[in-house]
Amino acid sequence: MFMERSRLAGIIVQTEGELAGCVWDFFASPSANARSAYDVMLMAILEGCTRVITYDHPLLVMFFERFCFQTVARTESGLVHMTFLDSVFHAQRSAFIAELALTPTRTASWTREQAACAYCGSPLLEPPHVTENFGGHRCKQCGFVQVCGTLTPPPPDPPLGPIRLTRSN
Repeated sequence: MFMERSRLAGIIVQTEGELAGCVWDFFASPSANARSAYDVMLMAILEGCTRVITYDHPLLVMFFERFCFQTVARTESGLVHMTFLDSVFHAQRSAFIAELALTPTRTASWTREQAACAYCGSPLLEPPHVTENFGGHRCKQCGFVQVCGTLTPPPPDPPLGPIRLTRSN
């Protein structure tokens, strides 16, 4: 498990077996800052993450596409399987990390009356998406995607192999 410094965001990455490199149980608290989910996902990629299974929702697919994951399958149960495009990510990595460094560490406003982008502070033209498992928004002004909640399903029970439990600094 990789946890962001505030411990408000984390991720489990499968390390061995048939699903090695698969992200399980990605969570980001609504009270975490705007960059938390990005920091955790970047840690997962640097640790060898190559696959994501997430809910079939345009906001989540868009979020993972920012990290150069591509949809390879959609299931009847409402899940999307995505694969990491390593060469595309590495070609864009320095620009992505530079942009991420400029991302403010403020928290988004989640009330419908005062919804504002966590990146640029602009009022959101549409209310944030909120479901039972996750929420978030895409700002029409700057294009920033913020997500929170449980972004992927939990690991299978029983687990398919070892998972690494590590803390980030």
